[in-house]
Amino acid sequence: QLSVHPWMDLELVQQTKRGNLRIVLPSGLCAFTITCVPLPEAASKIIDEYPEEATAFLQECRGEEANGTETEGEETDGIEASTTVLPEIRSNRRSSAIGDSVISGSTTFWSALSEALDGDKKFSELGLGSILELVLSFGPQNHGPNMLLKSNKLEIVAVDGAIQEESLDENGTAPEDEGEQSSIGQTAAERLLSNEEASAAWSLVANGIASGFQLATAAGPIMEEQMYGICIIVTKIEIASHLLVSSEEPSLQTLSISEGANIDTASRFGPLSGQIISNIKDGVRAAVASCPARLVEAFYSCELQCDQQQLGNMYGVLAKRRGRVTEEDIVEGTALFVLGAALPVAESFGFAGELLTRTSGAATAPQLAFSHWEVIDLDPFWRPTTEEEREDLGEEVRESNFARRYIDAVRARKGLATDKRIVVAAEKQRTLARKK
Repeated sequence: QLSVHPWMDLELVQQTKRGNLRIVLPSGLCAFTITCVPLPEAASKIIDEYPEEATAFLQECRGEEANGTETEGEETDGIEASTTVLPEIRSNRRSSAIGDSVISGSTTFWSALSEALDGDKKFSELGLGSILELVLSFGPQNHGPNMLLKSNKLEIVAVDGAIQEESLDENGTAPEDEGEQSSIGQTAAERLLSNEEASAAWSLVANGIASGFQLATAAGPIMEEQMYGICIIVTKIEIASHLLVSSEEPSLQTLSISEGANIDTASRFGPLSGQIISNIKDGVRAAVASCPARLVEAFYSCELQCDQQQLGNMYGVLAKRRGRVTEEDIVEGTALFVLGAALPVAESFGFAGELLTRTSGAATAPQLAFSHWEVIDLDPFWRPTTEEEREDLGEEVRESNFARRYIDAVRARKGLATDKRIVVAAEKQRTLARKK
């Protein structure tokens, strides 16, 4: 069930068609078409658990040195220099099990990430080919569990004059009917760029796209928290043809926007790089908000000991806080049980006190340590739609929807807008008498 949360009063969300969005800069100099798809959970875990390898992988793809500096007195190729340094970085990290495979070394990290991406059926249906060759950035902070890709069929076109806004259909493509086209006739004004021109156009906008992606993944649209498991694909780039004439960024120069009208773009809209960053950030957030969203919560691993007589009360405390027992063993020769459990971090406050109270002190204080991230398989914006659901659950199911309660609590703590109403039903309000 797709339901955009009520406080997302953004114009871009209304223009987005299920993760497909065309972003047009206010100055009309550039336009970007992006698609938002979920990243396979296995790939997100690999990137999240190995941030140094993810950063080094990006540096090698960009032809940069892993340490960010060049050797004095030597001129070496960026890829060769990074290859010599990367094994030293990765050799300092211990091997760790991810799923059924063990990641150790640069080759196995790349192969495991590629296998996780290619092994997902829905992701492989996109037809991106060799995905690792298309990676532009991880986010946030260049090593987060989100990925920015450029499509293997990326189109970079030049448009004469100012670029106009144009809505997309459900498949994320422009309308084919000429009556639905804008007055400029965008299809007729487009021309594909040569390899040299496309490379120059890409270098002009690449850093802005990556920076906007970093900002968007650092603060998502639901709770202004970091995103997890999001993949953004850049499918098309449109750029004003006059920008390709000069290699300088149009920050302080007067440009001819359309039909000989000279407009100072710097004074009205700011530098081109700033326009790209801000609009890509808003566009990525709007694309994510238009898709069905789920929360990702942190889990603790805890070890517990309890007497056999109070074992049922311990299970009750764990079930109340949505914890689950992962292993159970008994100490030979005694009546003590040793349990291993996974407990949500959000439900861990006051856990030790309640555990000791319910078990009459028979349980030991829990030893908590961070374990992993896990997706809450519950739509926080679900509402009853059928008559039977409305009769049983009512119009709002917020009390039983703990994911929605988490969102409301976090947004209220941060001072963000919520849809909480002071007066729910005005006709049912009454003035209570004050009795002395």
